Parts: sequence; C-alpha cells; structure tokens
Amino acid sequence: MIFKNEIPNQVIHVYSAKYPSKHVEEWHHHSCYQLIYAISGLIRVHTNDAMWILPSTYAVWMPPYIEHRLEILTDIEIRSVFVQPLARADLINYPLTSQVSPLLRELIINAATFNNNVLSHTREERVIELILDELRLLKKEPLYVPLPRDGKLKSACESILNKLYYPWQLADLANIMSVNERTITRYFRQETGLSFQEWLRRQRLLTGLSYLIKKHSITETALKVGYDNPSAFATMFKSYMGCTPSEYQLNAS
Repeated sequence: MIFKNEIPNQVIHVYSAKYPSKHVEEWHHHSCYQLIYAISGLIRVHTNDAMWILPSTYAVWMPPYIEHRLEILTDIEIRSVFVQPLARADLINYPLTSQVSPLLRELIINAATFNNNVLSHTREERVIELILDELRLLKKEPLYVPLPRDGKLKSACESILNKLYYPWQLADLANIMSVNERTITRYFRQETGLSFQEWLRRQRLLTGLSYLIKKHSITETALKVGYDNPSAFATMFKSYMGCTPSEYQLNAS
C-alpha cells in the first residue's frame, strides 16, 4: 500500500516510497489530512466529485474521510504527508490541487527522514511547524476536473472522455442527453461548476499531460486529445501550465 490506514501519533508523518507504473490504490480514506505528492513521475487521483492528474511540481490536498482512488501513470517517487486533524484549526477543509513551492518540497523531503518521535524544541519540530505554515498557503490550481453526480450526465461525460480526439461541441452533449443546448448549458454548470467547453479543455489538458510525460510527441498528443494542430494545443497548454509542451517535456525528463 502506498498510503497507510494508520499513522504514528504525531502532528505530521511523511511517508516515502517508489512505485511502478500501472500500480493502483483502490478506493479508501484516512482519518487525517493528506498531501499526495509525487516528487517525480505522474499520478491520477479520483474522488467521487473530481479527478486530478499531478505532474511532479503539484500535489493534491485531501481532507479526512474523503474517499479517493489512485492510479500510478508512470514510475513514481512519492512523498505522502499525513497531518493530524487537530494540528491546526485553519487547515484547508476541501480537496484541491496546488503547486508545491520549492521551500515546501525541501521541507517534505527532509521530514521524510525523521523518526516517529519528534521531540519538542528541536530542529525537527521547527521543520514540522514550517510545513504546517506552508500547507495553510496552498492555492487552488485548475489541474482538476469536477465530475457530474447525475447518472445520465456522468455516463455522457464518460463517453466523451473515451473519445477525446473527437471535436466535441455542446450540441453533441445536448444530443446525447436529448435536451436543448440552453438546458444542458444550465444543467452542466449546476453539476460541475464549469461550462462544458472549460470542462473539456481541462480534460484535454490533463490527458495531454499523461501523454507528454510518457514521451509522446507534441503533434501526436495534440491529435489524441482533440486538437487539429500542435500550435492550438500549445496555446491552450501554456495558458494553464505557464510553459509550452516542449518546455514541460524538457523539465520533466
């Protein structure tokens, strides 16, 4: 198991491990907060309400008792930060994806070497306090896709995900749902909080990330996720990630 059901009785425990591509952690939850962070490689995280794909500079923050499932998309090296519920009163109480700052990354890597009995008034205790300070500053990033709860709409969205290469339009979704475009526009936003086109862009971004990190060409990736040419894909990619697909591949190698 990547993530243990029980953790030592201390404020923070950092679990360190390496796992191979295609490993899966089935649905489970924890009684503590958890920061899921692969310092190398790519991981997909599911909850009942959303899905994230995490490149190595991002992490998912998971509050207690939220069911989640993990898919390892490439060989990974992971640091999972478990935080006791009463560690701080102002810890973020909803799941989110956030970029991991260089400071937080180094603090986490360092804390992974601590034993299970951190003493008061020590350097180790100060590192843990700094981690807690940094966790309060996590900022929500758009590297997630909310999932509809409605069974029929969820099934329609799954059909779209299975054919991301197709040039989907709102009219196609309305057709699948047997409603008009105005109705599906309103209902889709109610269910996901996003417009259909924004939801589709995020799906294409996250799927594209998984192809790029597996060394697929940018042109091949663009076509697989529904873009006619690599230039259009690169424009979308940079608007979210702050870098081009080629720069991302270079930094991820």
